[in-house]
Amino acid sequence: MLLYALYWANRGGVAVEKGWRPRTAFVWQTFPKFVLGFIAVSAIATSGLLAKPAITSLGNLSKWAFLLCFAGVGLNFDLRELARAGLRPLVVAALGSSWWPPAHSGWCC
Repeated sequence: MLLYALYWANRGGVAVEKGWRPRTAFVWQTFPKFVLGFIAVSAIATSGLLAKPAITSLGNLSKWAFLLCFAGVGLNFDLRELARAGLRPLVVAALGSSWWPPAHSGWCC
């Protein structure tokens, strides 16, 4: 993801000033910071710094955060806007969803 962001800062459709600092600032502003948190928690959990109960609590916290995230997406859902978008997003989502399970179950690919 970081490499793609650097590519986008150099050649993408967004105007970014020349130089290292503006490009770095662009990447930092557009990079999803939750990825850094995920990496940090994963590193702490696998390093042995936390006891089993603490890791279990982090897992429960993760599930609740995921639930709240999807609740926020659901509360922001607008059926009229989806209807205005047409069938193309629905077809793309259906194709993506139909490919994902067979590819990861070992059935194909």
